[in-house]
Amino acid sequence: MRSVYAKFLLWSLGILIFSPILFLVISRNNVYNSFTKDGDLGGRLTRQLAEARQAYETGSRESLARHLDSLLLNYPGFEYYLVREGLDLVTGEDRSRLLARAKSRLQIFDLLGRLNVSVLSEDQRYAFLATVPSRQVNIKIYLPYYLVLLCAVALLCWVLAFQFASPLNHLAEAVRRFGGGDLSARVHPTRKDEIGDLARAYDQMADRIETLLTAERRLLQDISHELRSPLARLSFAAELARTSPDREGAALRVNRCRRSEGRSRRSRHRRRH
Repeated sequence: MRSVYAKFLLWSLGILIFSPILFLVISRNNVYNSFTKDGDLGGRLTRQLAEARQAYETGSRESLARHLDSLLLNYPGFEYYLVREGLDLVTGEDRSRLLARAKSRLQIFDLLGRLNVSVLSEDQRYAFLATVPSRQVNIKIYLPYYLVLLCAVALLCWVLAFQFASPLNHLAEAVRRFGGGDLSARVHPTRKDEIGDLARAYDQMADRIETLLTAERRLLQDISHELRSPLARLSFAAELARTSPDREGAALRVNRCRRSEGRSRRSRHRRRH
């Protein structure tokens, strides 16, 4: 992928997607910690264990069921179980897997699942298990607001990407023109950041290369002119010497012409410098 626009937008989109996921993981971790022994809700869970145990031991299975139903009225969405040796004391179902899940902190990464927490009695005979409602309900509530935020941030990211990509494209176009022979191609940046420094460095390089190429062309033109005139005269003199009856006199004239041209070239060289 070569487009700066696409790379910048994809990275921004990745950050936008990663941010709420990280927020939910942290949120679930905080909820899990709040139900531990030292957490804000840990004491409440311990009291609920003691109340459920008392309802079971002083009454019956039906008494425990009524007590748990009363808890559901105060904490809707939760699920409560009093467990002994892995078995639910109300229904007799095996809750070992839920207990094992409640002890694992890895469940905080299950963003759509229910969060399981548990507390043991002091004599280790009973375990009180609670499942916290999934955060999925809150996601649905805030999803429209998050989508609006996502669109706003995506627009800002596009503007930011344009701010980076546009001057780079302008610089690339100037380099292509300069490489194609347009020695006047310049960027003339107004930015004060690193991209502006890069564009100014290119302009300085282009100025120096243009100066060197112009000097080289002028030197080649001067050399061509210096060689063209004496060669033409020497060629004419040689032709006269070949066709003249007095070849010795013609050769002398050729030598005088060569010495005169040498003096004239040295004189022009001194005047130029």
